[in-house]
Amino acid sequence: MSQFIFPPLTASLDSESSDGGSLPSAIMIVGGYDGANTQVIKTDADGNLQVDILSSSTITVTGTVTLGAGTAAFGKLSANSGVDIGDVDVTSSALPSGAATSALQGTANGILTTIDADTGSLAGCVSGTEVQVDVVSGSVTVVNSMTPIDFLDAGVFDASTGTNIPSTGTGSATLVTLAADCKEIEVIDDIGEYMSLRVGGAVKAYLPLGGGRVKCHLSTGNAVTLFSETGTTINSGKIAMNFLA
Repeated sequence: MSQFIFPPLTASLDSESSDGGSLPSAIMIVGGYDGANTQVIKTDADGNLQVDILSSSTITVTGTVTLGAGTAAFGKLSANSGVDIGDVDVTSSALPSGAATSALQGTANGILTTIDADTGSLAGCVSGTEVQVDVVSGSVTVVNSMTPIDFLDAGVFDASTGTNIPSTGTGSATLVTLAADCKEIEVIDDIGEYMSLRVGGAVKAYLPLGGGRVKCHLSTGNAVTLFSETGTTINSGKIAMNFLA
């Protein structure tokens, strides 16, 4: 940049001015030459040199910016609604121990979108809270049904005729030798006394007064007998029993 002095040094500088004062009639001005014309160097109202950058190569600014305490919106994306900050690339992130990660599960999502159509026909199988089953062909085998598999060989056992029901440890009143395994017994009687069902002298079940059902595991070939639990022989009344698988 070239410099010039206006007016020339031969001119009379008959006035001076302090900083901020009014412009005297004759002053020395420092200027520049732009290649065609002379140009005056300007200042702002405070006397600071005014610089306008019209063109420049890349400028790199280094240093530390310290923000004061407060609620200024600078740097807070939530307070800069509508401001486009451009594309952001996240090259790495730190997850705490035990954190879960996720990825788009395309196959699973596809199944979820069709699950209602795929399983909708099942609704027709339900009546209330029960599932209805139609046997189209073949046969159905019911396992562990409550169908009686054996009865008393002599029908209803009458304690008033023939063999009485002895008290514990004396004699025996044999009902039946089982032809199959039994898981439950059904008792019907009008005796109304405490009795037990035994195999080989071992108690397998105490019978309900007046009748009822009792869970009782008995094996094929067991000789089932009755005993009185009253301490005296029972010699009246009748009892019948179903042995259920």
